[in-house]
Amino acid sequence: MKITKDLPQFMNKRALLVVSGKQDAHIYEAVNGTVTLVEEIDIETPHYSGDEGFSVRSGKGVYVSGSSKELRQSLKEKLMSDYIEELASVLKKHKQLKEIYLFTPSYMHKHIESAIPATLQKKVREVFLGNFLKTHPFKLLEKINRVYEDKKIVLKREEAQKILKNTKQANGKRKK
Repeated sequence: MKITKDLPQFMNKRALLVVSGKQDAHIYEAVNGTVTLVEEIDIETPHYSGDEGFSVRSGKGVYVSGSSKELRQSLKEKLMSDYIEELASVLKKHKQLKEIYLFTPSYMHKHIESAIPATLQKKVREVFLGNFLKTHPFKLLEKINRVYEDKKIVLKREEAQKILKNTKQANGKRKK
């Protein structure tokens, strides 16, 4: 899909927008004025009844029971590891990147960053925290654009302060 003119065009550089949720991810590639969905990850939630994991043991007249909480926790961990493995394998395919932008919920941030191969870690430009899974790619590009506009403003202020400092120093030298 063609990127509108007021958004970053990523001319002559390839960027990935990694938008993740709890068990889903959309990976967009932006290059030369276009953005396309290149990968979708969807890890199915296992369904289980309320009785799974429940156990009763007796020994010497003592009854011990367990709940499905342990099972649910282990399933959660398995689900997370499957998701991270899938994401890592998808990211390994894209080696010709210049930039990566992460859009992820705050509770997934560390997990997602750990899924990024070491060779691509330094290409992560920005991390946006929140649930952006159902957000249109142009809205994601607007967020990226806003961050860079804010950085330009800060740089201009820093440059202005530097110029002001230099003129004060020059004026101070003249007075002597």
